[in-house]
Amino acid sequence: GKAACCLGDYGRALRLLGDGRDLTERIGDRAWNTRLLNTLGWCHAEIGDPAGARVHNQCAANVARELGDMEIIVNAGINLSLNQLALGDVAQAQDGLEALAAAPPPDFPFMRWRYSMHLEDALGRVALAQGDPARALARAEREIEAARRHAAAKLEARALVLRVQALAVLE
Repeated sequence: GKAACCLGDYGRALRLLGDGRDLTERIGDRAWNTRLLNTLGWCHAEIGDPAGARVHNQCAANVARELGDMEIIVNAGINLSLNQLALGDVAQAQDGLEALAAAPPPDFPFMRWRYSMHLEDALGRVALAQGDPARALARAEREIEAARRHAAAKLEARALVLRVQALAVLE
């Protein structure tokens, strides 16, 4: 389902992710259920459905809190803020991201570096929406540096898009 979404085959992606989630519901696997909810939220955001994404991300966050799954808790929190931003609520998006930025970073190293880049991107998008392209550009540059250091090409590409958007406003 995730690969299908990355390839732009969104109908297939939603069907496969939904089937996977149905399976986790039937067998009671809450850990995979929360991950599939988070992925469904991402897929809905990819297709321009922030309201649908928010529903899945909120469910993922709720289940993750019950399980104590910090990776999904922080990713769902960032995703929820990005959903709010896409729905036009810049203040709520910023509040959610500032709360995550103020919290101690996750302990698990893989989660920490991915989380920090995801947070940089989201804060940069909020800065752009607030009319502060210089701050957005600074966030993009930090994310680009981290993505290159970790050889995360997809995250580097995301940061480069933010850089271009910020530079377009500055120019």
